[in-house]
Amino acid sequence: MADLKGKKMGVQEAGGFADVMTRIVLKKAGIDPKDVTFVTTTTAGRVQALATGQTDTAVLHIDQVKTVQKQTPTISVLANMWELLSDYQYSVYIVPTQTLKDDPSTTECIVRALMRANRAMYDSANKQKVVDIAVKEGKIDATIAADTFDILVKAKAWPQNEGLLKANIEGTIKSEKDFGKITKDLKFEDVTDLTIAKKVVDQLGRVKDFPY
Repeated sequence: MADLKGKKMGVQEAGGFADVMTRIVLKKAGIDPKDVTFVTTTTAGRVQALATGQTDTAVLHIDQVKTVQKQTPTISVLANMWELLSDYQYSVYIVPTQTLKDDPSTTECIVRALMRANRAMYDSANKQKVVDIAVKEGKIDATIAADTFDILVKAKAWPQNEGLLKANIEGTIKSEKDFGKITKDLKFEDVTDLTIAKKVVDQLGRVKDFPY
């Protein structure tokens, strides 16, 4: 990653996810952001920008990596963010506080459906169904969809229990503070409410030996 100095870094917008992830990579590599060029691309165009040399890097989903490598085989993965930044919360389910007060049952139904769907991803019998949906709805090449599925299963991308680790939330807060995205001192309890998630886990049963 030290070779990134002087390169063109593809991001969508200043302060956005790709921008933050790129700056984290630079920090890990000991490179000052001033020593690279940030190139703004559209979200839809980031794969093509990388493939055509408009940018030297991009923060991509796994299927996008496979797609761009199909066009330009010389492109390599520098880092998987979940390995480079293991104490970061990459996805959450959010709901307005008032909605929890007014209609908690609907939120519970949604969380239950999501948890069951996440657990289903680890059943190999469902793989072809998932691939077929990715091809139809996501317009993704079938081989790429299948390869992506395998990688995400191995990486334990889909939570099977509450889905939140305190260390990850605290790590995310620290990262966002370091980059000036937030200025308040926040704790895990300030930004999470696992009441419904814990209730659903009790209903469905906890998946043992799974971290989140």
